[in-house]
Amino acid sequence: PQVTLRLDTLLSGMPAEAILAYARNEAVDLIVTRRHGLGTLHGSLLGRVAQKLISHVTSPVLTVQR
Repeated sequence: PQVTLRLDTLLSGMPAEAILAYARNEAVDLIVTRRHGLGTLHGSLLGRVAQKLISHVTSPVLTVQR
């Protein structure tokens, strides 16, 4: 199978909204994002952007620890 990896895209605006719009427009197969969550003390294991991506896209989201 052919794999295309795109790393040269610069987005502007609110991070989650910009990524969501790009993912929809480009029909991406996978979104990879860094996890910046502060742990259960702050009520979340994921950061706000990762949470929004996971709850609003149909493609898989892979979160990696920073």
